[in-house]
Amino acid sequence: MKLFITMLILAFPIIEGSGSFEKAMQKGIRDLASAESVQELTDLAADFGKIADANPEQWQPGYYQALCLVSASFDATTTEKLTLLEKANPIVNQLVNDQVDNSEVWALKGLYHSAQLMAEMNKAPQISPMIQAAAGRSIEIDAANPRAQFLLISNKMGKAAYFGQDVTPYCAEAQEALKNFDAYDSGLEFGPTWGKEQLKGLTKSCER
Repeated sequence: MKLFITMLILAFPIIEGSGSFEKAMQKGIRDLASAESVQELTDLAADFGKIADANPEQWQPGYYQALCLVSASFDATTTEKLTLLEKANPIVNQLVNDQVDNSEVWALKGLYHSAQLMAEMNKAPQISPMIQAAAGRSIEIDAANPRAQFLLISNKMGKAAYFGQDVTPYCAEAQEALKNFDAYDSGLEFGPTWGKEQLKGLTKSCER
């Protein structure tokens, strides 16, 4: 009995820590759903960073930390964009190194390069292939991943528009990806859900 009690006491901090991790992640993801401003997103990135530091064996906190920084960069000033992406870069690279067969991590890398492209449009010829490569790797791992599909379609449409070509051929792909979006389940704990609004934006651009 004494041995059992001792083992229970030793195990309790692990159980409690696990519960704390889950609660912290649930709260962070809830807050992310309502975050709109650059400041709110950067504050959330800091919160996810603390969760990552406390749970180095978990990949999800770093994922969301980087996602917040990348998302914030889209609405930031040019100078802020580069600063935010500089902060996100080592996190994304570490995730890719640690989670080499994780489709969602590769999709995040594709999103990072998409944000990089928005910050440095003059480097489009160099950055566009990086988006294609990261999203392509994500698709290789999981062909149904709608976030990777969005990135590939968006990149093809952007490339076509850049060269003055017709984007219509890609509209059907965007509509198909949007139609199948809600049926997709990555099966990952705290898996990401972004991409639906972005796909809607692509389909709406086809209606103009």
